[in-house]
Parts: sequence; structure tokens; C-alpha cells
Amino acid sequence: MIVGMTSVWGIMKAEKVKNQLENMKYLQRILSLIQSEIRYSRLFLGEIFENIGQGVKEPYKSWLMEISEKANSFTGERFEDIWKDSCKRHLKSLDLSEQELNSLKSLGNQLGYADIQVQMRLLDLYQENLERTIREVSDQVKTKTRLYHCLGVMGGLFVAVLLF
Repeated sequence: MIVGMTSVWGIMKAEKVKNQLENMKYLQRILSLIQSEIRYSRLFLGEIFENIGQGVKEPYKSWLMEISEKANSFTGERFEDIWKDSCKRHLKSLDLSEQELNSLKSLGNQLGYADIQVQMRLLDLYQENLERTIREVSDQVKTKTRLYHCLGVMGGLFVAVLLF
């Protein structure tokens, strides 16, 4: 039973790494859509997030729709605050690293305030950094998956030997 529990731990840790990679790739697609909408439609950011939010899965949908609603309400709240609060509330369940989540939160600092060219450059830089991170995580997925599976089994065997 102990071997099974630690083996499950290894499987769960391996799944977390795989989920992190998939979530970063999905986030990259969403940011590409945002970038395209800014470049070609020239709509207000709230409208852009609403358009994109309607076609994506949860929790991204809730995240984008909340940004859209708050940005369109014109309550005087700064866009960067709307972005950060919404990221904290909706994206904390994504298995993203703390560094990646903080990087995403800081992206909102310039969106909405700068002109279109600056926003495009900002999104380009973020996309480049995200792509680099995706490559690094992708390289680590196979190794970490094997490592977590082995650690789970070996940890279970070690505990079993100690108890018996």
C-alpha cells in the first residue's frame, strides 16, 4: 500500500510538469490571439478580451471575461490592477511556476496605456520569453517524468523495507 501511495505521488508530480507545459502552450496561443486582435482589429482591449474569451477553455475564459467586464465598466480602476487581480483569481490553478505567473501579471503593466506599437513590442518580448520557458520545460518533461516515477516507486520500497 505504501509503495502504491508513493508511486501515486510520483505520477501526480509528473502530471503536474506535463500540465504546466500544456498550460504555457495554451497561454501562448491566447496571447497570440490578443496580439493579432490588437494589430488588426484595433478594438478596445475590453472588446478584444471578450471576443477571445468566448472561444477559450476555463479558467482562461473566466480570466478574459472578467478583464473584459471590468475594462468595459470604466470604473476608474487601472488596467494593470484589473489584469493582476484577475490573473491571481483565475490562473492560480494552472500549475504555472511562480516566476511565470509573476511574469504574466507584470505584462498588464503596459497593456492599455501604451500605443499599439509599444503593446505589440511588449507582447513580442513576452512571447519570446514564454517560448524560451516552454522549450526549457519541454526539455525537462521527459526527464522529470521518469525521475518522479522512479522516486515514487523507490520511496515506497524504502518505506516498506523500513517498516518490515
